[in-house]
Amino acid sequence: MKRKHIFEENEQVITTVSRKVFLKMLEIARDFDLDKGGVYDARSSAINCWCSPQDKPSDFSFEITKGALNYPREFLATIYGHLNLEKDEVTLFLIVRNYARQNYAQMLLDESEISYEQYKHQKQLSEQGTEPEWQWAKQKAQWLIDLAQKEQVFQTVLCCPYCGKKDFQLFNDLISCIVSHGVEIKAIILGKGIQTSKGLLTEQDYTTTIKE
Repeated sequence: MKRKHIFEENEQVITTVSRKVFLKMLEIARDFDLDKGGVYDARSSAINCWCSPQDKPSDFSFEITKGALNYPREFLATIYGHLNLEKDEVTLFLIVRNYARQNYAQMLLDESEISYEQYKHQKQLSEQGTEPEWQWAKQKAQWLIDLAQKEQVFQTVLCCPYCGKKDFQLFNDLISCIVSHGVEIKAIILGKGIQTSKGLLTEQDYTTTIKE
């Protein structure tokens, strides 16, 4: 009986994480986007992993070009998340697909440098992935998971600089608390902070980091 798959036949389950951790993974992947010099692309709620000339599987011998991108990159793998609403958990699936191998084999076939049987073997290998390719892709996924779990432990919250109160749902609630201490609010300056009758309160003054 053929195994049921969620995304593609060659998918592998990595692990299960909380929904918050998965959202943090997407956020981190966007921070390390391939157009910023990273190797991730999380524009479609999945996370694509791209090789660079300096960061690639040990057996990746194909040319990595810039093309229309900002940096030389070649696609290799995708991390998908499958949400379990009841448990609020996301099962992570990894898929490896080496289009560079397939394109190179097609070029060799077109130039009659390999047989059709050799081409079929390379195409199948490109769809299944090699052991070093899977190892590289799993390392990229695990790095995101580890960093997301580490960052998710801590949360930045609003905190009144005068009484230390932290349970504010809205920014206006923080402002009201500051005013209750006899401090006049003169202006809220985007990117700088809160200008008061006692001076400027920066973001560092009215936020704190707590452990969830």
